Amino acid sequence: MINGYAVLSKSRKSYSFSRNLYDLRVLQLLLSCELRFKPVLFPSMIAVDAFFRFSGIGVLLLLVTLTVIHIPKWRSAPYLILACMSLTAVYIGYSPKVFQPSGTLNVVVRLLDVPHLVFIWLFTLSLFNSNFTLKPFHILTGILYCAPIFWVRFEQFGWVLKSPPLIGPVVSIMSIALITHLCVTTLKGRKDDLLIKRRASRIYFVAVIAFVTTISAISEPLIPSTSEWRQTSKILIIWPAIIWGFIWMTSFDKKAITFADDIAEKESLSEQDKQLKEKLIIEMREGLAFKDPKISIVTLASKTGVTQHRLRSLINQNLGYKNFSAFVNSYRIKEAKSVLSDRKKEHIPIQSIALDSGFNSLSSFNRAFKNSESITPTEYRDQNRGS
Repeated sequence: MINGYAVLSKSRKSYSFSRNLYDLRVLQLLLSCELRFKPVLFPSMIAVDAFFRFSGIGVLLLLVTLTVIHIPKWRSAPYLILACMSLTAVYIGYSPKVFQPSGTLNVVVRLLDVPHLVFIWLFTLSLFNSNFTLKPFHILTGILYCAPIFWVRFEQFGWVLKSPPLIGPVVSIMSIALITHLCVTTLKGRKDDLLIKRRASRIYFVAVIAFVTTISAISEPLIPSTSEWRQTSKILIIWPAIIWGFIWMTSFDKKAITFADDIAEKESLSEQDKQLKEKLIIEMREGLAFKDPKISIVTLASKTGVTQHRLRSLINQNLGYKNFSAFVNSYRIKEAKSVLSDRKKEHIPIQSIALDSGFNSLSSFNRAFKNSESITPTEYRDQNRGS
């Protein structure tokens, strides 16, 4: 009986040893498979990253070259060049270790990539606003946006102490604010825009920005911060917008890129256009349509009995105005100038003149008057008083 138990115990030990040996062999097999397949997966990820990263860099640098060569004096050129260079720095600096520069070069590109969203914001504002000028508001906004990001960069380089934990949420909120302002401003000016291609491009720009922002917001929480795909994912998200911008820039000639081709040389008018022009002039001069502060292309088209498209085309291509507000304000300013230069009406306050001429406020009147005459209404009145 004792021998039977001994045999059984020996058998169990033998089985346990065999099972452990089997588990060990399975583990070795799995490890060998992991080691065998890891070199295959890693190069494939690097290849995907390299394709999108370096093609994006090439396209951005090509855009800079084309801008410098063909349209260096375009008002949006400086902002486009800065946006492309800053995005190039993003593509170089925000990369896996295998592509990441080292030393001073890494510091330079990580600092240059900070204001890329600000430059995109300025480029879009200048692109869709014919009267855009860089103002202290734009500079201050850029500084407020970039300052906390620079702090984070300085912390990464070991130049400053640890940044406050609220910097991340603050940067996110400001990024959303910039993108929202960009989209709202772009779409808001569409009704007033007389340039057909520029009106259409407003929608495309907002659609592309919304796409990139949405995909970025959805994907970022899903990809762990330690994942090697995190840098690649950001490059993949931005890449379609860069390619779309390149195709848009290179599919037209120089005039089309700057929307200058929408303002054609004044051609001889057809009989129908002559009649429409006469109706328009009568409505503006005799009907005093410009004195209505709420006048729009829709209401004016209704009064002249034509479609919005045809009226836009006449005002733009035959009268030479890019914006409907510029066309209406030309009549308003002419009316205001006649009152300001009349010595018998010196008692009338400038604010009353502004409102009677059709402007919504004194500030909008002053701004439009100075853009047109290069002096303020008060200075204009003083000059005529002296003469």
